[in-house]
Amino acid sequence: MTPRRYGSRRSPIATNDDYGRRFREFVDSLTFLSPMRPVAESLLYSEDYPVAPFATPRDRFDNLMEEPEYQSLLTEAGMSGQGLPTAAVGSVKKVLPKVQRAIIPPDDPMIVQHNVRTEALDRIDRMGGLPMPSIAVSKAENPLTNFGDISLLASPEMAKPSAKNPVYSADAYTVRSPSVEVMPTSETLDLVRKMVGEDLNPDHATEIARDLFSGRFISDPAMQNAYLKTKKKGVKRSAFPEGYDGKRAYEREIYDRYLALNPYREYIPGESAPVKDYEKWLNRQKNKFLKDGADYTERIFKGFTYSGNRRYAPATLDNIVKEMRSLEKERGSTGVDLSGSMGALRARVTPRFSSLSDVKGSRNKILSNEEFTKAKDAVEQDYNSFVNKVESYVRNIPNYRDGVFGTVDELTSDLVMGRSSKDWFNYDIPEELATEGRALRSKLRDMPTEYFEIKPKRGVELSEFEGAIIPKDVSKKVKPLLKKAGIRKILEYGSEEERKALFKKFPELMFALPLISAGLLGSQQDTGQESLLYD
Repeated sequence: MTPRRYGSRRSPIATNDDYGRRFREFVDSLTFLSPMRPVAESLLYSEDYPVAPFATPRDRFDNLMEEPEYQSLLTEAGMSGQGLPTAAVGSVKKVLPKVQRAIIPPDDPMIVQHNVRTEALDRIDRMGGLPMPSIAVSKAENPLTNFGDISLLASPEMAKPSAKNPVYSADAYTVRSPSVEVMPTSETLDLVRKMVGEDLNPDHATEIARDLFSGRFISDPAMQNAYLKTKKKGVKRSAFPEGYDGKRAYEREIYDRYLALNPYREYIPGESAPVKDYEKWLNRQKNKFLKDGADYTERIFKGFTYSGNRRYAPATLDNIVKEMRSLEKERGSTGVDLSGSMGALRARVTPRFSSLSDVKGSRNKILSNEEFTKAKDAVEQDYNSFVNKVESYVRNIPNYRDGVFGTVDELTSDLVMGRSSKDWFNYDIPEELATEGRALRSKLRDMPTEYFEIKPKRGVELSEFEGAIIPKDVSKKVKPLLKKAGIRKILEYGSEEERKALFKKFPELMFALPLISAGLLGSQQDTGQESLLYD
């Protein structure tokens, strides 16, 4: 017996069994995507397969793709070309409004971002990447603009949770990169002395060289006087007495003359700070400094030897990542900074996401700075009240001899996190304190946030980012460096408001899901363009 055809002439779906198998594979691939769950469930019920409702007359199937109403419905639902049985038309009609609502991007989609300082880019490039960076998932409507004047943007794939790529539902106060010590070469110190026109001692020359390499603003009198000399306003040291008072008077005169050429202007929020003439000169000196062959090595402090000597290791990407992982084992993954604060305690109870759909499903937890501050202030009142109660309890313990403040911090942490204190605290804790600690834990876990934190346990290369937002007056080296890393879409801003608005110019990087692409129910070769479901 020839099997009845259940698809269009071009469809690989030939029989009822073929259809059911293909459709179930399709549903299995979508049910973990929460926005599509109701659509998938509405389109297929267990009792619909593989029974008679799918068996419609053969001529109906032969002409299925030519039926205007059916074709229109499938196209609007993103299912064009699937050759689905006509029995599904009713289901498509029923769920089409849900699909249409789902594919309209919300006003505040999420985006993955990491901010860095302009000066840090060269060192990141030199090192080969960022060691275990804290990457944010923020709202494109209210992106983060602190922590650096350059925003690097990545695809949502970077926010896919795993054991090696944990994603936290708030700022988790994770471990930071260890301090990197810059060691200029002796030839570099000579270049510094030549630049300022003074015979600086090694420590002084090293300090200036480090500032030049890092790109920090340099307020050193020797550099300011070198600038003044280019304006024929230089100050001679010989015009002032020897000794401490003479040195102070000499440096004060340098500063007064410098200020006359670079008057102080109060910062106005929302506006870029004016670039002073000294800063322009400083940037030229930095570029010349590097062009003339200035070089350095970097190292990280590794503690002391048994004999009391300092130990160092080269500041390579691998070494820094290794050191950060070691710090995680020693201190814990979260709540590392600002011990004893509500933020650190909140970080310790902050949940990790288990899947990308969890991240997307929690998007409403991300608030603007103003909204978050209000919510945080309300919880902070409860936190302070609880800490006061713990302190009152400890102070009322007869003859308690240990440090009260240290005990209060540790006991507060144990009560909120639900840990036993019996191994170090030999007193009975009132049940009301334990109950209130659990309640506070729930409030801290449920608090909104300004962003989610991604903490990859590895080095992240610049090439893993797909977009960048940079200042218009940034160093000429920045854009070529980003392009060398493979970042093609680079937009420039002149003000903070303009910077925030530019995040919306990256719709391709906003959280999106494939809807249903052509050929999903057919062969892989039939796959065509995919529709995107924004989140």
